Amino acid sequence: HIRDLVAAALAGDAIARGLLREAGRQLGEVLAIAINLLNPEVVVIGGDMAGAFDLYTAGVRETVYSRSTALATRDLTFVPSTHADSTGMVGCAAVVINHLLSPERLDAHLDAVAR
Repeated sequence: HIRDLVAAALAGDAIARGLLREAGRQLGEVLAIAINLLNPEVVVIGGDMAGAFDLYTAGVRETVYSRSTALATRDLTFVPSTHADSTGMVGCAAVVINHLLSPERLDAHLDAVAR
């Protein structure tokens, strides 16, 4: 399991550390494309790999900075997810709240109440 790999890497296992770094490089290849297109300020690293954030993100950064434009990465930062295992639930809640409090829905509700 990924959590076992992260635990081994954090314990100093050289093979596990290498695998995490390589996984980070592979993610970096995909992220570099998105970063060049979207020019984000922050990339949030989550999931089981985030348990070894520094090691995993080193591989991500290595590839992102070599494959992205200087302009796209000038102010770019990488941060660990703050919600750990509840990230999916927090994201779902945000989608529901955005839907329920959308301007269109609020306008429709206010029109119905005013009648």
